[in-house]
Amino acid sequence: MGKRDVKLWGWLVLLFAVFVISAKLLLGGIKIKEVNIKSGKTEIKNTEISNLSLEALSTQKEAYFSLTLPEKEAILINLSKMKLYLIQDKKIIKEFDVVSKGPANKWFRTPAGYYRVGMKSSLLRSSKVDVFMPYSLQFYEDFFVHGIPYYPNGVRVTSAFSGGCLRLHDEDAKVVYDFSKRGMMIILIDEIPTINPASPFIYPLDMTKSWIRQSFISPQKVGTEYLQHAGVDFATVNPDPVFAVYDGTVSYIQNIGPADHGFGNLIILKHEVNGEEVYTLYGHLDSIAEKIKIGETIKQGEIIGNVGASGYGCNNYWRLGNDGCFEPNVLDRHLHFEVKTAPVLTNPTGGDICSYKGEMGPCFGYTPKYPQNFGYINPISFLNAEE
Repeated sequence: MGKRDVKLWGWLVLLFAVFVISAKLLLGGIKIKEVNIKSGKTEIKNTEISNLSLEALSTQKEAYFSLTLPEKEAILINLSKMKLYLIQDKKIIKEFDVVSKGPANKWFRTPAGYYRVGMKSSLLRSSKVDVFMPYSLQFYEDFFVHGIPYYPNGVRVTSAFSGGCLRLHDEDAKVVYDFSKRGMMIILIDEIPTINPASPFIYPLDMTKSWIRQSFISPQKVGTEYLQHAGVDFATVNPDPVFAVYDGTVSYIQNIGPADHGFGNLIILKHEVNGEEVYTLYGHLDSIAEKIKIGETIKQGEIIGNVGASGYGCNNYWRLGNDGCFEPNVLDRHLHFEVKTAPVLTNPTGGDICSYKGEMGPCFGYTPKYPQNFGYINPISFLNAEE
């Protein structure tokens, strides 16, 4: 074979390599082989080519991304964007669309929070509805990530309604199922909506540096029953300042101690809104501003404290994973924020409505049925002045 033939074959090999690489790039971000021709030899090395969307790349830069990844491998789900991300070496390696989630105005809404992958089943029969759920992985109690369900007769479910589980397309669900391991961290977050410009209120912290780690009416299982979250938990990376959402006066102060019921450092402000009294509660504070005294007038936007993880008598109780004053886990800094009709830690309408180890008592931060029935107001709807 002459030099001219060798050169021709070299060009053909190079063109074929370019074709293969281009095809794989079109198919997605996967490991490809980089081919170089040097002195008639072919050198092959693996290179990671990323096809992540701009949305996924921006997600990696969000404040919550660094906090929610104390481990190298995880699954991150943004319920607002309806996106699921697979995390490896603390970087997004794949992203998928979430087909459906639980409705936001029902107690079985998909719960945001920090969880671990529980049981896994390649084909799970639901205990609630007579359907099979392919590639199911549990993230909290009765809540799963899975493929599109189908009835025993093989007919696929076509309704978008979900009882709180998250649906993916089957092929995506299989990838997530294969990637996941029991005990792997799985994080669900909600983004804080941009506030209505016509609203007279503000958010209690900088919404550009925080996110929702637990929503209003989000389910929390205690024993065999589900309780519903009576406020919104706004999470932050740092002990950022907390602001009064409206002009008011200081109605109640709770310092960390044995009787703080998990709220830690806490303030309740009284506001006059449309001729009626309404109260806002700010819990788990790292610190309370020195000015805060019972009866003190507070202006909208005034700093009343800092976001913390205080509760049950210590300043650093709430953690990612096992909670506790002396646990080594990363701090779960968040503001527990309630809007209610009375300046109390408990359910505003009163009554022993929550069961604790078989005994009935008042509720703290949760209610057995919709919080609206017990004097609580949806904080996001309130702050956005929605009807």
